Amino acid sequence: GEALPQTAQMAIDEGRQAAKIILSKIQNKPPPLYQPLPNRYILPLGGKFALADLGRIKIKGFLAWMLKELVFLDYLLTILSPLKALTHWLKAVRLFIKND
Repeated sequence: GEALPQTAQMAIDEGRQAAKIILSKIQNKPPPLYQPLPNRYILPLGGKFALADLGRIKIKGFLAWMLKELVFLDYLLTILSPLKALTHWLKAVRLFIKND
């Protein structure tokens, strides 16, 4: 009954729910109730400033920006070797700090 954020994470979660509903219909069972994922986010706001809503924890300022950068590093580690990911991440952070 309420609007959900239009994010990739929410779309993936809704896709899983749609699959569960289809499976329940095939098995002639009632569809499961949908419990959406909690809405957590990090918003970069320019410069070295961001807002992070992590549920009970809310962070703002430089610390939230650093958290955003660490999330980016975590992503790079999933697609690159650790050495390449760290090298790319350090170059990007250095360039951003230099130009800010």
